[in-house]
Amino acid sequence: MPSALRSRPVREELHLNRAEQPRLLGLIQALITVDRADEFEAWTTGPLHDLLPHGMMICGLAEILPQNILIQKVITHDWPLAYFDALKKPEGGFYSPIMARWNVNQAPQLYEPECDRGITHKLWLDVFHDFRMRNIAAHGVHAPSWRPAERCGAWARICKPGVVRLRLLRRRARWRAD
Repeated sequence: MPSALRSRPVREELHLNRAEQPRLLGLIQALITVDRADEFEAWTTGPLHDLLPHGMMICGLAEILPQNILIQKVITHDWPLAYFDALKKPEGGFYSPIMARWNVNQAPQLYEPECDRGITHKLWLDVFHDFRMRNIAAHGVHAPSWRPAERCGAWARICKPGVVRLRLLRRRARWRAD
């Protein structure tokens, strides 16, 4: 396993302040009423966007293997679909080192090229820069072993307030290399 993926979390408790608690509760309550893809997109561009300002978003179901992601279903908002064409592997699927990190660490990942020199996958870096992504965050939920599809999401072009929140989360749950 590449050392850029191998890391062990040093867990610290995360506490929301008085202003963040009702915002998160409202975000969750709004999500409970979502039944359709268009409602989910409205949630991501409304309540979620208020907490995590972003320029583009993708969420979906995928089988995430160590060197390949096989998409089953996807919902996007301003995410360039050509991104997948540019990263497509001959056997199908594509590779994302950020999703691979999430898969190994099972914690939200934030990639900012000026702060993270651990990503060396040339094709992915070229595509990241070609689409002017600036930064990208990835997170997901592992499915039960009997169901191979994982629920995952990625956000790119995260605006300053969102990056500050994600950096704070990363700082509170520090990662150190093995």
